[in-house]
Amino acid sequence: MFGKRWTSDTTVRLYTISWDLCNETIVEPDYLDIEPDVGNNIDQKLYGVALYFDPFETTGNLECRHSTMAQVAEKKYPTAQYLLIANTDLVPITKYDEELDSTLALATVTLDDGDAIKNRFGDETVSSIATGSILVTVDATSRFILDTSITLEHIERGATTIITMTQISAFLSFIGSVYVLYTLVGNKQRRSKSMRVPFNRLLLAISIADLMSSLAMMVAGWATPTAPPGNYEGYYSNERWEVKFPRAVGNDGTCNAQAFFMHIGLAASAFFTGYVAIQTLLVVRYAWTEKQMEKAEYVFFGTGIGIPLVTGIWAGAVGLFNPMSVGFCWINEAIEECHADQAGPLLGDYCESRIAEDRLLIYQTIFAMAWIMLAMLVILFSMVSLYLFVRQNERKAARWSQNASDGRQQKRVLTKSVAIISAYFFTWTPAIVSLTPAVENVDTGVVNMIVAAILPLQGFFNALIFSGCAEHCLGRLCFGNRNSNEAPRRSSVGGEGT
Repeated sequence: MFGKRWTSDTTVRLYTISWDLCNETIVEPDYLDIEPDVGNNIDQKLYGVALYFDPFETTGNLECRHSTMAQVAEKKYPTAQYLLIANTDLVPITKYDEELDSTLALATVTLDDGDAIKNRFGDETVSSIATGSILVTVDATSRFILDTSITLEHIERGATTIITMTQISAFLSFIGSVYVLYTLVGNKQRRSKSMRVPFNRLLLAISIADLMSSLAMMVAGWATPTAPPGNYEGYYSNERWEVKFPRAVGNDGTCNAQAFFMHIGLAASAFFTGYVAIQTLLVVRYAWTEKQMEKAEYVFFGTGIGIPLVTGIWAGAVGLFNPMSVGFCWINEAIEECHADQAGPLLGDYCESRIAEDRLLIYQTIFAMAWIMLAMLVILFSMVSLYLFVRQNERKAARWSQNASDGRQQKRVLTKSVAIISAYFFTWTPAIVSLTPAVENVDTGVVNMIVAAILPLQGFFNALIFSGCAEHCLGRLCFGNRNSNEAPRRSSVGGEGT
């Protein structure tokens, strides 16, 4: 049975022993004080623990890391008999003829959000679900007491909080996207007028993409399969699955559909937001006409729709869309087969993944992060170039209006373009930062909540910008206060009312 909390009337001190990944070099030991929210009952024979840490804190080949840990375990602790995988069944590492050492055994425990792990300086070192490895031994004088009243509730509450925050933000974005779409194409007269403007056509594409991703995130908690697939047996218990995915009522089909639409929506939004930046630069700095922009739009829409669609179909076809620990389905490893009667995950053959860990990172980069980072670089280059041009050539900038006297109105259009691009940067920055070493010492539960609250909000911010709420502040920032309250007029970029 899983879900135990270790408590003690004295400090539980774990002495760490780590190693050079593939050289079996023992590193100077340190110690941690631990009060984890997860554990397992292996009668009274647990005297050692191996903690799993985040894989980004280690380097090297995953198989090498598995092999090295097993080798160190066998050489350093030849009497070890047990491997404890938190929240799953107890399985043996290997069988030895020697009797269990009375002061030391080897085991492992995976950590979840809420675990209190502190080093000798009192710094909290781990508070996340983990996958790396550190061997530790425990002071044999410590006495453990098992308490079942905390863990499941704590883990489920954390998962529910993140899912709820994501769904609330996604709902706001969904409403915002519907508002923008209705304003642009809500009736025939409005549609005929607004769709003649290149900027509005790109904004329409962004809103449709945001609508898709928002809808996918709204149903994320429910789209996950209600139980782990049969081939996950021995890796995820039904109880553990229900705790990690507390609102799951779906199946493999709903999981794939949710991941597919979220992938297309996020990728297409990245493309078209980048194209807004390029379009604005071409019109403002290089005086492109609407006819020239119409030709460029063949490339914009061909790649902005085609690449997300093709990559999404391919990812679904090869089985890349799977449940993730944050409550929704996306590109993640899929367990092909588990062997509960074999050596265990430290030896690499406990569960066979359909996707190797190094290839998984490559897939996530190719199918998602590459387009987002590329869009950010394009946006950054375009906006810096545009800003310098406008600030230094305000009189020349008037040439991109139909009439030189309309230069102030064109600044309003530029302001909205910059605002939409800024909103994209704002929504994606927490997610990008969460993948960097800059937050390695930050509680991942807090980071996940920030990402859950902000990432889905693109459509909501676009609605605020489109309605004019954000125009005043950003207009003053870019051009001063003189023109921020000008009435809207016809623009070659944004059209009337944009």
